[in-house]
Amino acid sequence: MSVEFQLETIKICNTEIEMLTGGSGKSLLVLHGPDGSLGWLNYAKSLAEKYKIYIPSHPGFGNSNRPEWIQSIQDMACFYTWFIEEIGLQQCNVLGFSIGGWIAAEILSIAPSTFNKVILTSSAGIKPKNSDITDIFLLSPNQIAESSFKDISQAPEYTKVYGNTEAPSGTYYITGSTGGYDPQFIADKNRETAVRLCWKPYMFDPKLPAILNRVKNPVQIIWGENDSIIPQECGEIFAQSIPNSTLNIIKNCGHMPHIEKTTEFTSIVTSFLE
Repeated sequence: MSVEFQLETIKICNTEIEMLTGGSGKSLLVLHGPDGSLGWLNYAKSLAEKYKIYIPSHPGFGNSNRPEWIQSIQDMACFYTWFIEEIGLQQCNVLGFSIGGWIAAEILSIAPSTFNKVILTSSAGIKPKNSDITDIFLLSPNQIAESSFKDISQAPEYTKVYGNTEAPSGTYYITGSTGGYDPQFIADKNRETAVRLCWKPYMFDPKLPAILNRVKNPVQIIWGENDSIIPQECGEIFAQSIPNSTLNIIKNCGHMPHIEKTTEFTSIVTSFLE
């Protein structure tokens, strides 16, 4: 049976944040990537059968407000420590995608007791040594969407999420809630905030590999073998930097394993969290 979600707006640090919640069980905080939360997708429905899922839209993304003081991923990490404290999620499990994984890694590096178990999926935050992170800000939204998958025929939700070629990732967003804004507005807002947070240095924190070495939490790192956005090398460096971590490579999969290989992805997550 499909688990439904609730949509709510909460106020943290004088900032209104839109959030999806659903399911029951141990808390799992989901931190989205630069294209926004993308709504209550199949991976969330599956995980909500075992866990209470929280999917906030980061400040500046979707229909969440954007305070001027949040200028970097480190600022966003500071915001989320406040967020976690306010809604009582201390010692929760966390699942981060791309820059959401970067946010989780920043929190983990300075306050590891914030989380119990951590899943980093196709995470930004670390600079590769022998390859490059694709500059998504030089690509059109449609090019980013196409580059994020090894084979879109493996992703039944692709059209629902990215079907509007003028504003991919703003099309589906959150069912029943666009805040009165059209998909193009949401997509442009997400992109503008991502540029602000990730531009210099582009998609990495030079100190992160060193300071992650203090972490004792169990960490599962998940990467698509054919990720053409953030190379697999970054996952390998994360695994080398975090002592109690495991790297799991999903074959024939791109940057979005939770959408392209949903069943395999959720199986890895649930096995790790049990």
